[in-house]
Amino acid sequence: MIIGIITILAVIAQIIGLATGTATASQRLRAQWREWCSRSDSQLASQVVAADRSRPFSPAWSGWRSLRVIDTHMVSADCKTFVFADPDGTPMPSFVPGQFLMVGRVDEPGTAPVAARCYSLSDAPSPTHLQITVKRIEGGQVSAWLHDTISAGDSVQVRAPGGRFVLDIERTDLVVGIAAGVGITPMTSMAKYVTKMQPGRSVIVFLSARDAAHCPMVDELRALERSCPFFTLVVLQSRPEPGDHFDLKGRLSIDIISRVVGEPIGSYYLCGPPEFMTSLSDALIQWGVPKDSVSFESFGGPKPHTAVIEGEASAPIPVEFRRSGKKAAFSPADGNLLDAAEKAGVQMDADCRAGACGTCLKKLIQGKVQYDQAPSFGPIADDECLPCVAKPSEATILDA
Repeated sequence: MIIGIITILAVIAQIIGLATGTATASQRLRAQWREWCSRSDSQLASQVVAADRSRPFSPAWSGWRSLRVIDTHMVSADCKTFVFADPDGTPMPSFVPGQFLMVGRVDEPGTAPVAARCYSLSDAPSPTHLQITVKRIEGGQVSAWLHDTISAGDSVQVRAPGGRFVLDIERTDLVVGIAAGVGITPMTSMAKYVTKMQPGRSVIVFLSARDAAHCPMVDELRALERSCPFFTLVVLQSRPEPGDHFDLKGRLSIDIISRVVGEPIGSYYLCGPPEFMTSLSDALIQWGVPKDSVSFESFGGPKPHTAVIEGEASAPIPVEFRRSGKKAAFSPADGNLLDAAEKAGVQMDADCRAGACGTCLKKLIQGKVQYDQAPSFGPIADDECLPCVAKPSEATILDA
């Protein structure tokens, strides 16, 4: 396995003529391998924090819960990490890497949240804390509030970890994380989990960003890379500033992924802007990666489509938004009913865009819908649907 990682770095060096300082990449990895193998099993075991594999999607608690902020720190020019713990010292629940926390903005102490957003957990499961990393969006109802007003010692309302974009912890093959900007957060959680719980399982993470100032969490990922010979980080910068450190210059493409990975094996996880995920998920499938080995994070924006597989329905389906008096012809490229509604000019309240919060729940007047994955929110009545993750399977009328 160590030979495979050395080969990966050799490919990167061929692409850009990369120099790695006084020691070659191969020498550095061999030294890390010797150090890794010298650790005792008890030392490794002491670093492991197990996730609950028996019920990975069961909420650890219902409703909102107050957690205390125990640390905040910037990890890039516009991304800040927030670390939460229970004020009474109660151990934090486990979760599956890739899941998120929903954070509620509270304007007045003791009142209900007035807005909520979902943010990926950015650390491995730990009984001591839960951690998210948030990009500040100018005018963002929750992100700007977190960045500008929340500091260590404050209390924040959160819902239990949720979401179905998760690392398949039953697999033991190669993990490939593909991220743009703050999309690195779930990949960081996955990488930390695998290096602790499955230390022989290889992980390659690609991070695409504009420049070094907009590469979140690189320092801790580089530290992880130095400590684990089975983990490789490949940083791409499209517009690096003088003095920026990176592996490849330019934008991430399937050509780079295929040259580094070698063959379409393993499980692939994507997180980033919709167009980034759409183009790369389609390209991965066309390269030969099985469709069920490609997963992507969808909250915070429209869900990307994947390449249409022969036999999948593609004929437009009539959709009516009764209260708005608007109609649409839904096609697979629309993603979901929320995307189709917004495209048709229908305004819907929606927070998580992942089927987790229930904010967009609508009455289904006529028709049937389907979900690629069962929503975390529920139960959902037969005459209701969550437009943010639902697709119509026949002519449909929504009370929206």
